[in-house]
Amino acid sequence: MVLETIISPKTARKHSWQIAILAFIFTSIGIFAANYLGIHQSIVAITLVSMPAVPFVWRLFDFEEEETEKGVVMGSRTIARHLPVIMVLSMLFIGLIAGFVFWYFALPAEASKTIFEVQNTELANIGVSSGKAIFSIAQDKFLDTFEMLFFHNFGVLLIIVLFSILYSSGAVFVLVWNSSIIGAFIGNYAKAVSQGSNIFAILGGIGTSALGLFPHGSFELLAYLTAALAGGILSSAITREVHKSNSFILVLHDSIKLTAISIILLAIAAFIEAGTIVH
Repeated sequence: MVLETIISPKTARKHSWQIAILAFIFTSIGIFAANYLGIHQSIVAITLVSMPAVPFVWRLFDFEEEETEKGVVMGSRTIARHLPVIMVLSMLFIGLIAGFVFWYFALPAEASKTIFEVQNTELANIGVSSGKAIFSIAQDKFLDTFEMLFFHNFGVLLIIVLFSILYSSGAVFVLVWNSSIIGAFIGNYAKAVSQGSNIFAILGGIGTSALGLFPHGSFELLAYLTAALAGGILSSAITREVHKSNSFILVLHDSIKLTAISIILLAIAAFIEAGTIVH
């Protein structure tokens, strides 16, 4: 394919902001095609957005597995080795969210409703409406809320790790799905706040909802991306039969350590989110 080869993994590591633009293009083409086809638009859009992203991420993991950069970040050589790719994946995720938010408002109301139908249903199922989180747990039980949030997100993290190991970049579909959920959430909140009055009110609503998600969402994002990287580099090493060489020990070490870091990040995210809910 052409799109995913526009930016090489080496270039992406040096200029990660370009990936956000590429992800926005992926999203735009996927949504446009799904809207044109007119069949199960929500699922078709997620699939079409994921298709060009999968080979790009696979090449990124393959390239990353070969890299053995020296250095220390936050006292860890593992983080130093893989921080550039985590930044690339972060830009990919941000670009996807930006694309979904943009088309949420750019499409005609009826088309937007159809494209984001499954996402809005999921938001309703998990108790999110117009930027308000509704939990069945009593708001004075911090530990119960923390436990509920952590283990729910931990299940997503396990799926990402397993998909990454079994399908290398298979976790991309999960990440695209999550980015579409966030895009719909931000769109719903901004629409409710602005009531469609003007572009500045809409932008204000988008900014407010994004800032509301940032404290815990940034840690969740890093947790998921780190988990995807952990599974991806291990899958790449196994595929290339690196497990027959001594370098596999380093890959396995990094994979286990990155998974542990992702769990810690997830716990921090749940702690912050629980603190905002229980008051």
